Amino acid sequence: MTGQALPPRVALLVPSTFLIDEPVCRLAVEIGLRPCLLRVPAPGEVDSTDADAVADMVKFMGDPDSLAAIARTARDVLPDVVAWGCTSGSFIDGGQMATRQAASMMEAAGVPAITTSQAMLAALDEMDARTIAVITPYLVPIGEKFVSFLDDAGFKTIAAAHLGAGSDAEVDALSGQAFAEAITRLSTNRADALVIPCTAVDEYRVRPALGTFLGPVVFANRATLEQAAALARP
Repeated sequence: MTGQALPPRVALLVPSTFLIDEPVCRLAVEIGLRPCLLRVPAPGEVDSTDADAVADMVKFMGDPDSLAAIARTARDVLPDVVAWGCTSGSFIDGGQMATRQAASMMEAAGVPAITTSQAMLAALDEMDARTIAVITPYLVPIGEKFVSFLDDAGFKTIAAAHLGAGSDAEVDALSGQAFAEAITRLSTNRADALVIPCTAVDEYRVRPALGTFLGPVVFANRATLEQAAALARP
């Protein structure tokens, strides 16, 4: 008698400041994955009001060699796929850096790998969305870098709002109402999709507040885990 195959295991690398382990693990299980979260160290306390300092912090965590070192330890849990679960840490230096990050993790772990930024682009491509509305939880300069990242990838951002959070704790403190008010301020009716980056955003808490937007919504964690699942099942 043959036993039932277990779902693929994803080794999800997240910042050491990550706060929503339970919602992300629940989402992974819903998607059909067995999650294992591994922390990527942050460089220490950072002034969350200083966009340059925040950018330096996520660049530090997203260093390909550092990610490779963490991904190498993931071999101990026999993952089927590895993912860098940090949006800003994979777009802040552009698409080529995200490619380097994924390649470093794949080589270190010996399994397919992807970053959140790559996963969000793939999700938009799959739904054939070209005209985008964006709501980021980020400080304005960081949010504008994400819009530039989308534009460089061939998407047209027609509306964007940035909610001013500079840390995972500040993102977690944002209410669903803050996102709902941002949608009200934006002209999203011509957008093919709404994009909400940042893996610190709890989709379960935010999604119910998005009722005024009727199109598809791309959340960072869902995109990451769905693309990871696709890689784990070639």
